[in-house]
Amino acid sequence: MSPKAKKSELERLAAVGRAQGFLMHEMRNTLVMAGLLARNLQKRPKLAKKDRVTVDRIIETINAGEKLIRDSMDLFKPMTGKRSAVGVGNLLQGAVRSVGPLAKERSILVQKDLPRGYRAEILCSRRKFQYALSNILRNAVESMRAGAGVVNIAYRANERRVTIETSDMGRGMSKETLERVFDPFFTTKEDGSGLGLAIAKKIIEDHEGTIRIKSEPKRGTKFTISLPTAKLLKG
Repeated sequence: MSPKAKKSELERLAAVGRAQGFLMHEMRNTLVMAGLLARNLQKRPKLAKKDRVTVDRIIETINAGEKLIRDSMDLFKPMTGKRSAVGVGNLLQGAVRSVGPLAKERSILVQKDLPRGYRAEILCSRRKFQYALSNILRNAVESMRAGAGVVNIAYRANERRVTIETSDMGRGMSKETLERVFDPFFTTKEDGSGLGLAIAKKIIEDHEGTIRIKSEPKRGTKFTISLPTAKLLKG
């Protein structure tokens, strides 16, 4: 592709992105308004029981739609915001806490393994990076049968790179699924949006990182994330 053609293609993609952002923004506003109306209706003391059940389902559906739009916007918008040096151990602990209720509900143990003798920091948006780790852990927990075992998350580091690994004892993935696992809107779950891992990959790459996956059917899945080290501290 010539430089001129490449420039034209980038401009076209940018225009598509702006149009997509506008549409998502308008859809979100519509859902927010519908949610407000439904919640006001939900508060009516004389609402019949069967009508209340219907309103509850409407609100549940609106909430799911709002989350889908938020996730889609996160996937397509560029990385912004200030980054700061954050302890990798703290990020792992936050991610483990975030999936705690789901893991407890499914009787699955999520355990972290932190290195001894040193601690590492990376430059990141804490909220976004912890969200990426939480998505990966959530995917691991959901891949396992209730009470079926353990999900592990650990890290190691040197002066150049931090490596974060997660592993589970879940159902694993076929070769065909592995080829598409990071594709937006691809999912093998009945109620999945197909955005969780795509967003996680984008966030990691926005932080100059890489993510690899190894999986086999019935033998679980392992994610390996590599990022630049900001600080390596003793203790």
